[in-house]
Amino acid sequence: MNSSRKPVLVVEDRTEDLTALGRAFRKHTLQKPVLRCKDGDQALEHLQGDGQLLWWTNPLAAIVLPDLNMPDTDGLQAERREA
Repeated sequence: MNSSRKPVLVVEDRTEDLTALGRAFRKHTLQKPVLRCKDGDQALEHLQGDGQLLWWTNPLAAIVLPDLNMPDTDGLQAERREA
């Protein structure tokens, strides 16, 4: 896969925070697709290849931006489980 097409995977449960992040991406002309997982469990499923995020079938991401303050599995817990 062309590395310029690898997505940014955002793990974020709050729509308001995702909207703010989207504004920052547009301001800096981010050229990568952005995928969203609403919690750490969904992110882990996607990265391990068990889940599919709508239209994106390849679990590889250029970067993962986890939310560190979520109910259930937060970004740090997901990182520990993946390692």
